[in-house]
Amino acid sequence: MTPQHPQNPAQLRLPGKEFSAPESAAVHGGHEWRLGITPPVVTPIFQTAAYELPSTAAAAGIFDLQQDGHAYSRLNNPTCDVFEERMAAVDGAAAGLAVASGQAAITLSLLNLCQAGDNIVSSDELYGGSWNLLANTFARFGIEVRFVSPAEPDNFKAASDERTRCFFGETLPNPRLRIFPIEAVAAQAEELGIPLVLDNTMLPYLCRPMEHGAHVVVYSATKYIGGHGSTLSWARRPRTTGRSYPTPRSPSSAR
Repeated sequence: MTPQHPQNPAQLRLPGKEFSAPESAAVHGGHEWRLGITPPVVTPIFQTAAYELPSTAAAAGIFDLQQDGHAYSRLNNPTCDVFEERMAAVDGAAAGLAVASGQAAITLSLLNLCQAGDNIVSSDELYGGSWNLLANTFARFGIEVRFVSPAEPDNFKAASDERTRCFFGETLPNPRLRIFPIEAVAAQAEELGIPLVLDNTMLPYLCRPMEHGAHVVVYSATKYIGGHGSTLSWARRPRTTGRSYPTPRSPSSAR
């Protein structure tokens, strides 16, 4: 018997599935096997650049982002899709996006919110690489970053003006490990109509920032998520959908 071939690899995805516990989401989120053969326990790595498309009409719809499917792995990949959906399920987010590195995740998140002339109010307790990115690299794009102490949550609103586009911080800052006041700062962000972007690298299992008001959450998969510092990767998760973020990572990293 010839195994049934899926119409497109997106059939591996399981969008919208609810899990009763984060442990279940971390193991099973995003994975459903429909190839008509004995299913693998772990989602395989799809090491391919292109995909077989059933028709030119389907190809046009996928490339034009009018229908689900895969056309080129620079845009999306079934293995990455599963990882993204699993991460979103763990956090209770609307969606997830995997990218190549921590700096890429933060840059992508913030540049989608800001342009030259805008500013960001950020916690001054950050991982060194993030500090350098905000303090030096963003200045080259004409984006001002105003650093404030999270010890006084009102500092964020006090440092804001009409060109402030978001707040940024780390839930448990590296290396000081002083807890970020998520709810207090999120309330100020809501009042101003801007998002709170949080790096939750240190606490992916113990804290779900969106339950406390955060709007976008980013992670370094090199640490707690990967478990052993051997894979370079980050994920970002928005609380709600509505934007397009076309920068996936390579399938080789999704292991």
